[in-house]
Amino acid sequence: MKPNGSAWTGVSSPPCPLREGSPPGREGPFSDEVAQALAAEANLKTLATCHDPADRGLRDAWETIVVTGRRCSEVIKLRLDCLGRYGGLPMLWHDQTKVGNYDAAIRIPEQLHQRLEARQRKTLALFAARHNRPPTPEERVHLPLFPSNQRNSDSRRPLSYQWFHRGFKAWINDLDIGGWVPHQARHSLATSLLRAGASLTHIRRYLGQVSERMAEHYVNPRELHQTGEKSQVASSRRRPDALEG
Repeated sequence: MKPNGSAWTGVSSPPCPLREGSPPGREGPFSDEVAQALAAEANLKTLATCHDPADRGLRDAWETIVVTGRRCSEVIKLRLDCLGRYGGLPMLWHDQTKVGNYDAAIRIPEQLHQRLEARQRKTLALFAARHNRPPTPEERVHLPLFPSNQRNSDSRRPLSYQWFHRGFKAWINDLDIGGWVPHQARHSLATSLLRAGASLTHIRRYLGQVSERMAEHYVNPRELHQTGEKSQVASSRRRPDALEG
């Protein structure tokens, strides 16, 4: 999903009016029209300026969720030193606490890497303004990329999911595109990966899931049929752990 000026891939950019009607539900990927609206640069600027006037990182977190397919909680709880390079390639380190994977690394686009580097500088500036000094190496290890501005005297407390969801929901309401939720970005990326030829095994590994059944839950069943990927859910009874991850 790549609108002008953002790090998204696979969705066109112009902000456009959407057809009237309700979304198909809170499961599954964004529709093409909704994806275009959520990727439009003008709308992303509105997200930042109108719904995050203190610049705590609402847009940065949202673009990271969309581009990487990480869970919202994984992005909001990113550590300050979450960026690096491996063989010159930009990487993002994060904890997949839901499935017990820690310090997992994925490759990210250069544009997103630069956006998050700018966020690092803003976070360090906030620390310096609050404490009148830069963080020590020991303090830096514990700093979040997106620090909360409430009850956070040591600057170690990250923004809450409630804060993120509140801003995102207000933005969605302003766009008047229906009742979509951030987690559907994860579904959208899974479907895009399937369309690009990735197997359910690769999708599971990339998204940090515990089973291919969970990966299958994230993609549109029609996409599975069109790509010829075998449905494991259809061929076996679902167990209680099938939707974990």
